Amino acid sequence: MFRSLLRAAKQFHAHERDNKSIYTAVRSCALMPYYGIRDDWKREQSLRALVDDFTPHHTVPWSDVVTAVRQAFTASSKLPACERLDRAFNTLRVLGVHNELILKHTEKGLFSSKRRSDDITFRVGDLVRIESVGRGVVCGWHLPRLKYANMKPKYMVLAHCRKGNVDDGRDRMRVYTVEASRLKPAKKREAIKNPALLFYFDGFDNGRHLPCAALAARYPDDVVSIVEPPVVPSILELQHADEPQLVQFLQSPNATVVYISKAVLEAKWMAEAGPLAKRELEAAMEVYAAGEKSAGRDRMRELVDKHPDYAAAIEMLAMVCLDDSMSIFSVSVMSWAYMVDKAEESLQLFQRVLELKPYHTGALSGVATSAAKLRQWDIAHVAAAKIMRIEPQSAIAKRVLSKVDEALYYMF
Repeated sequence: MFRSLLRAAKQFHAHERDNKSIYTAVRSCALMPYYGIRDDWKREQSLRALVDDFTPHHTVPWSDVVTAVRQAFTASSKLPACERLDRAFNTLRVLGVHNELILKHTEKGLFSSKRRSDDITFRVGDLVRIESVGRGVVCGWHLPRLKYANMKPKYMVLAHCRKGNVDDGRDRMRVYTVEASRLKPAKKREAIKNPALLFYFDGFDNGRHLPCAALAARYPDDVVSIVEPPVVPSILELQHADEPQLVQFLQSPNATVVYISKAVLEAKWMAEAGPLAKRELEAAMEVYAAGEKSAGRDRMRELVDKHPDYAAAIEMLAMVCLDDSMSIFSVSVMSWAYMVDKAEESLQLFQRVLELKPYHTGALSGVATSAAKLRQWDIAHVAAAKIMRIEPQSAIAKRVLSKVDEALYYMF
């Protein structure tokens, strides 16, 4: 039984290592929602949960899987041997069912990259207008190759949800499959709104939706990206760098450079309203830290009213509101309403900081955390994905993205 489980687990691990999973197939627009997909996805999640730190974004070493399987056999238990053997058989059965499903999807080409040809007009992430439907975003395409089929390319387009409109329910989670003759570039270069954007895209920039990793791997030729060499500046460059350069240095592979860049940026932002405003903010922070939270919060509000463009003060007030929303332990309706109100206020304040400083990593982390607390997964996802592009090792972003992954399952 132990060897049989190891063989099945090894195949599962190989699939995960090669990004062959229900999660990847759904997020790459290769697999559309079908009856029973939630059960298949839940089974996949449960298999990952058998090994610590095993997630769609992190494939653990094979040695960790072997250790987990061995511990399940050798650990002491009050259960009778027959019961433990039954559980082992059940795990083996679940692994077999899942591995067989992934093999079938592999044979159908669901995990293969699709290369562009001259017949393909639009790219994944392009904003388009569907005839008789409205705006949408391209999330996939295919070129029929059957002998008697129409050889014109077909595009999968996620439609914009019109809030409050009768079509909102119809367009929600719906992907239209249309020919190029029914599509034309959208004139309005604004991001579309649809709950299903979470599945396929990581944000919006320069008039295009940014494909998630799975979608980008499925359509590699559609990804518009500029690969830049790693940034490793000298100490002199760090000392004299301006704000955009310091933001770029945050992506350096050198941890010391990242740490110094953050410190210099925070110092610049702290001092941009003048020395008097800086002293007032530091004094308000000291009052709040000393336990006089109400007085400290009020002083921060006064400072923000006096300097409405002082990003450091707005960020600190947002952090205070977020801290207040997390310090309510009672489960009464009143305390829950207060918690939600403070979380919403913190989200608005962090977003206000981003309007002033689009690459403020602290504000991005605050937006991601506040939105996740409010279960506004679309906002949390975009913020966390942007943090990962700026600061790939961010623990907060990884934690928020894992929560978003859990939320995706319940959106089917």
